[in-house]
Order: sequence, then structure tokens, then C-alpha cells
Amino acid sequence: MLAFTKEKRLQAYETICRFEPKTIYLWKETELLSPAVRVNLLVGRKLDRGRAQELEGESWSFRDDPVFTHGMRVVEAATQEWGQHPFDSAPPDHFDWARFFRLQMSYLLLWSIIERYSAFAFGPALSPEAKIKALGGDPGFISALRRHAPAEARNVSDSRDPGERVLLDAADPAKAATYFYQVRSNLSHRGKGAWTDGEIVRQSLVALLTIFKDMLSLTKQ
Repeated sequence: MLAFTKEKRLQAYETICRFEPKTIYLWKETELLSPAVRVNLLVGRKLDRGRAQELEGESWSFRDDPVFTHGMRVVEAATQEWGQHPFDSAPPDHFDWARFFRLQMSYLLLWSIIERYSAFAFGPALSPEAKIKALGGDPGFISALRRHAPAEARNVSDSRDPGERVLLDAADPAKAATYFYQVRSNLSHRGKGAWTDGEIVRQSLVALLTIFKDMLSLTKQ
């Protein structure tokens, strides 16, 4: 049971409603037996649809989610195996495409994990653009970025519009978050520059994994 001060009550309910959408839950007022007080409950609307699950145990933490345990271990193992050494400059017919695509898969999985984190941290109803903006303003991301961002500034272009460039710079966390997401978006668009793109993906994977691991470690506190 949660109790809110009069001054924070409205903000608390607005926050809850932002995370628990009305399409899934409705509010119900009831009275507890012990202590004998009236409370508001969130009740599932249609528990016979989807995959409603009963809670196993008496507590739950997002850190126990398989995405943050097994998923992170998969990304870490892949990064350790395929991401530690720079790509050799080579023409397309001699380029290490297999390693390149493995790194792409790992980077996409890492972003799936980050997007799940964003749903818990910022709300599940945000658009992708709003999630990236929220990530760029997250104190944990800003702190980790300053500790682990590459020493030299980097930039990447939108593969749909080469005139649009995004800078990776620890001094601008919002643009840094956009940079990492732009690399992710470019993976699904045409145009691959072999060695150059391979290094962008490899370096982005190594840097973003380190930053996100640092962010997750802060949640233990």
C-alpha cells in the first residue's frame, strides 16, 4: 500500500497512469480488512486476453527480467568475441562480412534491451523519438557517458539523408543518445560502406554496452 502526501498526490497518480495505460487497467476503489482503510486499486481489464501472469513470489524487480540477465550476457559475450579488434581495411569481396553482421545483431539486441529499460524508466507509451530524448536527459546516462564516451568526437549521417549528421560528444548527451540510435537505424537502411560502417558499428557497440552496463549498476543503489 502506497500513501501520498496531499501536495504530491496528483503528480503520483499522473505518473502511475503514464506507466499503466487505461487500455489495460482501470481504477477500482475498495476497503482493506487490515488496516481498515479505503484504497484505490489498479485492476486488469481483460485478464482472459493476452498472457496475464500471476506474480511468482512476493516481490518483483525489473533487474530479474530475462532481457536484463540473459540478454545482456549474450551481448557481452558477442562483444567480447567479435568487437575487440578493429576491422582491417579491405575491399568488399574480402571484407569480414560475417563478423560485421554478428556485430549488427548484437547492436540491435542491445537496443532492444535499452528500449525495454526505457519503457520501465520513462513509460511504455512514449514514441521512439521521445524515448531517445528521455534517455539523453537521464542522469545515469549522462554520468556514464561522461565516464566512457570516446575521447574523440564522432559523427554519423542518416543513411536516408546524408546531409543530416549527428555528433557523438560527451558534452552533449542528447545528441550522443541520438547518435547511438542513428547507428541502430542505419542498420535497417540501404547502403553499407564495408570497412567504415563495420568500424562505426563495432565502436558504437563497445561504447554503448559499457555505458548501459554502468547505468544498470546504478539501479542497484
